[in-house]
Amino acid sequence: MTHEAFSEEQKHYLQGFVSGVEARRAAAGLGPLSSLGGKPAPAVPTGPDAIHRQAQDKLIAEGKALTAEEKAKRDKNPFDMWDELVANAEAGRFPKGTDVFLTKFHGLFYVAPAQNAFMCRLRIPNGILNAYQFRGLADLAERCGVPLSEERARRAAAAGQAGQLRERIEREAGNAAAG
Repeated sequence: MTHEAFSEEQKHYLQGFVSGVEARRAAAGLGPLSSLGGKPAPAVPTGPDAIHRQAQDKLIAEGKALTAEEKAKRDKNPFDMWDELVANAEAGRFPKGTDVFLTKFHGLFYVAPAQNAFMCRLRIPNGILNAYQFRGLADLAERCGVPLSEERARRAAAAGQAGQLRERIEREAGNAAAG
């Protein structure tokens, strides 16, 4: 990577971006970035999870403890761990610790100690599955070595197939989605 100066177009873009940030801060009643003196502003939860994060903060401030599951979700957003799930699948590793819980957000349930495998949960809107969707799921199960005719079929997805399983279900089954 070279350390060249910004082009005029890049400078113009950055000036516009920073002025937009400043305008948004002013609309929210916050001071300009320069008033921070290089110190980050205290993190304020935003987005759909903000109310949950604030409730957790209140609980912690009262000296109470979060459950292991709440701590896990607070430390790592389960929906941001897709790349980690795929990397573990490629390495043939099953989840450990709190990742067992977080993997469930992707519709994959690690069923140890009964078996070193995943059970896949499917959400089927209104319980309606078209013939082509069912054929896609049946073909996928066969390719993964899990015939749908067996009771254990739902539990026989190997660690190396976790990422592929979900991606193929979404691609081949259309409206039937894992998760």
